[in-house]
Amino acid sequence: MKTLILNGSPRKEGDTASLLSVFKATLLGEVLQIDAFEANISPCTDCRACSNHSGCCKQDEMQEFYRKLEEYDNIIIASPIWMETLPPPLMSIASRLQPYFYRPYTGKPKKGGILLVGGGSGGAEKAESTARLILKQLNVKEIHPLILSNKTDSVPTKDDQASLRSVCALAEWMNKNN
Repeated sequence: MKTLILNGSPRKEGDTASLLSVFKATLLGEVLQIDAFEANISPCTDCRACSNHSGCCKQDEMQEFYRKLEEYDNIIIASPIWMETLPPPLMSIASRLQPYFYRPYTGKPKKGGILLVGGGSGGAEKAESTARLILKQLNVKEIHPLILSNKTDSVPTKDDQASLRSVCALAEWMNKNN
């Protein structure tokens, strides 16, 4: 089993990293994590080259992502919530899924999950909706219920026992039937 994690957090030891650490410790198989803040992936410029040709004309790390996509059984989106949505570097990756708008990705069906963390007064609805749309573009047919640690301004995720239990349940769900 292979799992791809799209990590939208810039912090190596932050709240998103805490959830991912527990998740990866429980998950079986191979894991590849793409850290959006470190990846050399430019946003889509809507040049529409992909409307007439297969793939994207931009030559960056996204090309490797396109090639490897078929290998994965599971896809996770893990991210902090910024202004009620996903951070810009993660959205740059999402924007580059435009070739699948013109030619839907029809690779093997996948399982997916969404891990979101946030503090403050904003909600998670927009971030979750966007993450679900990204997963659907990547042929994720089964999406686990959202895991949300949303009081990180007062309770660090590493101390949010309910979220940590949910992350273990997500990994165990992915471990089954893959």
